Amino acid sequence: MAGGSGTRFWPASRQVRPKQLLPLADGKPMIVAAIERLSGICEPENIWIVTNRTQKKAIGKLLLDFPIEQVLIEPEARNTAPCIAFAMATIAARDPDATLIVLPADQVIDPVPEFERMVARAQAIASDGKTLVTFGIPPKFAATGYGYIELGEPTDKALPRAFATKRFREKPDAATAQQFVDSGNFWWNSGIFVFQIDAMQKAFTEHAPHLATAATRMLIAIKANKRPQLVRAFKKAPKTSIDFAVMEKASHIA
Repeated sequence: MAGGSGTRFWPASRQVRPKQLLPLADGKPMIVAAIERLSGICEPENIWIVTNRTQKKAIGKLLLDFPIEQVLIEPEARNTAPCIAFAMATIAARDPDATLIVLPADQVIDPVPEFERMVARAQAIASDGKTLVTFGIPPKFAATGYGYIELGEPTDKALPRAFATKRFREKPDAATAQQFVDSGNFWWNSGIFVFQIDAMQKAFTEHAPHLATAATRMLIAIKANKRPQLVRAFKKAPKTSIDFAVMEKASHIA
């Protein structure tokens, strides 16, 4: 996901040069580092970028070898739920049984081999066809700019550790954030998700039916190669985050 405008990183970040395009990952633009990070996880033809029309040209200049047909342009900004639905529909048109890893393009993740282990573990958990996996980050301070995940019991004894989730909490005020950190049972929400397409579509249907309808109509439009129909379907998707639409409500979360 590379469509953000980077408002929290202003003034270094602007709409035409948001933070995912800035050299903040060991001197590399963050989106370049994000693509390179996936080299040990999946083949290049399975990597997709979702962005907006303003940033498409800049991304193309940074990723000269990246196939332009794998850069998806959102018709308008509608938050992360429609963005993910758009990517799901595009990939489902080619491989309806795919497992997706959803990644923000503006993160620094290290060490990469440990990240690869976590992705493999998440894929194994999601292989049951119903569990949606999210990555949590043990908090280092009482941040008010992040959402939080309350941990439940461990799902098993395998490593890296996986836990059931009790609930997702939106960005808290300072006092609540401190309570979360003091409890030791709340992790930052990283915005990284792993799931099978059908599992997420079922979650859409149960918890966000208008989003499910939009995703289905986008899939039909993509299969028919009808961009205007795709745009109409995308614009009818509710303007909301994936956390609010699904993750805060779904029962099978790890």
